[in-house]
Amino acid sequence: MPKENIINLLICLAILFFFILACDGGSRVRGFVYDSENKPIQNAIVKFESVRKGEPEESYQSIEQTDKNGRFDCRFTHSPFETQLKLTVSKVGYKTYEIRFSSSEAQKKLENKEEYRIVLEKE
Repeated sequence: MPKENIINLLICLAILFFFILACDGGSRVRGFVYDSENKPIQNAIVKFESVRKGEPEESYQSIEQTDKNGRFDCRFTHSPFETQLKLTVSKVGYKTYEIRFSSSEAQKKLENKEEYRIVLEKE
């Protein structure tokens, strides 16, 4: 292969590499938190985060509180690749709720306009 073709190939690979690095992915979850009597829970802590090798990655997370209707909307930016996610909901006096899923599952739920409905049980 001529030297000029090798140089062009390396330049194309470098551009592709930097394009991939510059791309961001992202995930979003929306929903409501209720108690066992179907009443909205206000000020519950909703932590949405990326999980790598079973452990949360502090740099990729969103922490929100539910509003008076128990509603939450969390999102954060992460790598553009398939990412494992964790949603944790807690409030004093209630058992903590936790669910794990993939970024593609979260995306599918958004596309279908589905929201999470989380029920916290009292301790």
